[in-house]
Amino acid sequence: MSRELVKALEYLPTTHNYSGYLRTQAYEGTFTEVVARLLAVKWPYLDWAERADDAGRKPDNHYYQTWINIHTSPGMSGFVSWLRSVVDGSAPTPELRAKLQEIFRSVLRYEYQFFDMAYRGEKWSA
Repeated sequence: MSRELVKALEYLPTTHNYSGYLRTQAYEGTFTEVVARLLAVKWPYLDWAERADDAGRKPDNHYYQTWINIHTSPGMSGFVSWLRSVVDGSAPTPELRAKLQEIFRSVLRYEYQFFDMAYRGEKWSA
Protein backbone atom coordinates (compact mmCIF):
# COMPACT_ATOMS: atom_id res chain seq x y z
CA MET A 1 0.00 0.00 0.00
CA SER A 2 1.32 3.40 -0.86
CA ARG A 3 1.77 6.10 1.75
CA GLU A 4 -0.86 8.18 -0.05
CA LEU A 5 -3.39 5.36 0.10
CA VAL A 6 -2.77 4.82 3.80
CA LYS A 7 -3.16 8.55 4.51
CA ALA A 8 -6.47 8.58 2.62
CA LEU A 9 -7.97 5.78 4.73
CA GLU A 10 -10.61 6.72 7.28
CA TYR A 11 -10.16 5.39 10.79
CA LEU A 12 -13.29 3.60 11.94
CA PRO A 13 -14.39 3.93 15.59
CA THR A 14 -12.58 0.88 16.94
CA THR A 15 -9.35 1.67 15.09
CA HIS A 16 -9.60 5.30 16.20
CA ASN A 17 -10.01 4.26 19.85
CA TYR A 18 -7.34 1.55 19.72
CA SER A 19 -4.72 3.74 18.06
CA GLY A 20 -5.53 6.55 20.49
CA TYR A 21 -5.04 4.16 23.41
CA LEU A 22 -1.68 2.99 22.06
CA ARG A 23 -0.49 6.55 21.36
CA THR A 24 -1.44 7.73 24.84
CA GLN A 25 0.22 4.76 26.48
CA ALA A 26 3.38 5.21 24.41
CA TYR A 27 3.74 8.71 25.87
CA GLU A 28 2.58 7.97 29.41
CA GLY A 29 3.66 4.37 30.00
CA THR A 30 6.98 3.09 31.27
CA PHE A 31 9.37 1.26 28.96
CA THR A 32 8.22 -2.11 30.30
CA GLU A 33 4.55 -1.17 29.86
CA VAL A 34 5.13 -0.17 26.24
CA VAL A 35 7.01 -3.42 25.63
CA ALA A 36 4.11 -5.38 27.19
CA ARG A 37 1.72 -3.72 24.75
CA LEU A 38 3.94 -4.60 21.80
CA LEU A 39 4.18 -8.18 23.05
CA ALA A 40 0.40 -8.46 23.29
CA VAL A 41 0.14 -7.49 19.61
CA LYS A 42 3.12 -9.30 18.12
CA TRP A 43 3.06 -12.62 19.97
CA PRO A 44 -0.42 -13.71 18.77
CA TYR A 45 0.41 -12.54 15.24
CA LEU A 46 3.58 -14.64 15.26
CA ASP A 47 1.58 -17.63 16.53
CA TRP A 48 -1.15 -17.25 13.90
CA ALA A 49 1.33 -16.80 11.06
CA GLU A 50 3.42 -19.79 12.17
CA ARG A 51 0.30 -21.98 12.34
CA ALA A 52 -0.74 -20.92 8.83
CA ASP A 53 2.78 -21.46 7.51
CA ASP A 54 3.20 -24.84 9.26
CA ALA A 55 -0.12 -26.00 7.78
CA GLY A 56 1.20 -25.13 4.32
CA ARG A 57 -1.47 -22.54 3.72
CA LYS A 58 -0.58 -20.23 0.87
CA PRO A 59 -3.28 -17.58 0.42
CA ASP A 60 -3.97 -16.35 -3.09
CA ASN A 61 -4.22 -12.83 -1.71
CA HIS A 62 -0.83 -11.12 -1.94
CA TYR A 63 -1.45 -9.03 1.19
CA TYR A 64 -2.23 -12.08 3.35
CA GLN A 65 0.81 -13.96 2.12
CA THR A 66 3.01 -10.93 2.74
CA TRP A 67 1.57 -10.70 6.27
CA ILE A 68 2.44 -14.37 6.88
CA ASN A 69 5.93 -13.90 5.46
CA ILE A 70 6.59 -10.87 7.66
CA HIS A 71 5.31 -12.55 10.80
CA THR A 72 7.18 -15.83 10.27
CA SER A 73 10.52 -14.18 9.56
CA PRO A 74 13.45 -14.90 11.91
CA GLY A 75 13.51 -11.20 12.73
CA MET A 76 9.94 -11.27 14.02
CA SER A 77 10.53 -14.42 16.02
CA GLY A 78 13.63 -12.88 17.57
CA PHE A 79 11.78 -9.63 18.29
CA VAL A 80 8.95 -11.47 20.07
CA SER A 81 11.49 -13.47 22.10
CA TRP A 82 13.19 -10.24 23.12
CA LEU A 83 9.85 -8.64 24.08
CA ARG A 84 9.01 -11.69 26.20
CA SER A 85 12.38 -11.59 27.94
CA VAL A 86 11.94 -7.89 28.80
CA VAL A 87 8.44 -8.43 30.21
CA ASP A 88 9.34 -11.67 32.02
CA GLY A 89 12.42 -10.05 33.56
CA SER A 90 10.66 -6.85 34.60
CA ALA A 91 7.88 -8.04 36.88
CA PRO A 92 9.54 -8.69 40.25
CA THR A 93 6.61 -7.48 42.37
CA PRO A 94 3.06 -8.84 42.40
CA GLU A 95 1.75 -5.32 41.76
CA LEU A 96 3.83 -4.83 38.60
CA ARG A 97 3.03 -8.34 37.41
CA ALA A 98 -0.70 -7.62 37.84
CA LYS A 99 -0.35 -4.31 35.98
CA LEU A 100 1.45 -5.98 33.06
CA GLN A 101 -1.22 -8.69 32.92
CA GLU A 102 -3.96 -6.04 32.77
CA ILE A 103 -2.06 -4.22 29.98
CA PHE A 104 -1.82 -7.49 28.05
CA ARG A 105 -5.56 -8.16 28.50
CA SER A 106 -6.47 -4.61 27.45
CA VAL A 107 -4.51 -4.89 24.23
CA LEU A 108 -6.01 -8.30 23.46
CA ARG A 109 -9.49 -6.83 23.96
CA TYR A 110 -8.69 -4.09 21.45
CA GLU A 111 -7.27 -6.68 19.05
CA TYR A 112 -10.46 -8.71 19.33
CA GLN A 113 -12.55 -5.59 18.73
CA PHE A 114 -10.36 -4.70 15.73
CA PHE A 115 -11.03 -8.02 14.01
CA ASP A 116 -14.68 -8.00 15.04
CA MET A 117 -15.00 -4.49 13.57
CA ALA A 118 -13.76 -5.76 10.21
CA TYR A 119 -16.04 -8.79 10.34
CA ARG A 120 -19.12 -6.72 11.18
CA GLY A 121 -18.31 -3.97 8.67
CA GLU A 122 -18.25 -1.28 11.34
CA LYS A 123 -19.17 2.25 10.30
CA TRP A 124 -19.42 5.58 12.10
CA SER A 125 -22.98 5.99 13.39
CA ALA A 126 -22.94 9.77 13.01
